[in-house]
Amino acid sequence: MREMADRFLTNSNNFVPVVDAEHRLLGIVALHDLKEHLNAGAELGVVIAYDVMRPPPRCVTPNQSLVDVFNLALASEQQNIPVVSTLTENRLVGALSRAQVLGLFAETIAASSKPMA
Repeated sequence: MREMADRFLTNSNNFVPVVDAEHRLLGIVALHDLKEHLNAGAELGVVIAYDVMRPPPRCVTPNQSLVDVFNLALASEQQNIPVVSTLTENRLVGALSRAQVLGLFAETIAASSKPMA
């Protein structure tokens, strides 16, 4: 539990991924999920990520189109969207900032709508 709390304090993610030994995404722990445990006493030391995790959110892969990623970013409540190797392998390889995805899409639209000189 302390390690999870430290992760939230040291980065801007609103979730911490939970992975297995092969880095497959098992679930996520959202900051909100920890609130009920914050006032716990000694038993706090035995709470692990698996105890409080929720199922993984929809993920993207490195090979997905910007349009697909944009649609997922619009629907996501996460600040960062997990990136997995493939949707079947589900190996966590990174995360995309929702704000960056939306900004990149806006830039792409703006660039494509400029009149040709």
